[in-house]
Amino acid sequence: MDKSLKAKLKKYGLTENEYKKMVAKTDNKCYICGAPPKSRALNIDHDHRKEKQLRKEGKDIGASVRGLLCFWCNSHLISKTGDRDNAVELFLKAAEYIRKSRE
Repeated sequence: MDKSLKAKLKKYGLTENEYKKMVAKTDNKCYICGAPPKSRALNIDHDHRKEKQLRKEGKDIGASVRGLLCFWCNSHLISKTGDRDNAVELFLKAAEYIRKSRE
């Protein structure tokens, strides 16, 4: 396990064993696209708004962890819109847009 991942585990209060269980649960694949990681471990996705609130309350930010995503899904999909109030609506609208363009 590399230093970067160890630091993230520490940040979110996860043990290596807990992370390995999360990886096993997804069969070492991204929750969204189903692809295995290419050159790095799966990203620990978390809710930034929830993390901010937990920090403000002096609580453990581990409760902000949502799951594991590949680098692409985490950095291109979720980090851009995942914590917006209307994220679900935006993703549904984007899916409809793509579906219509393929008809």
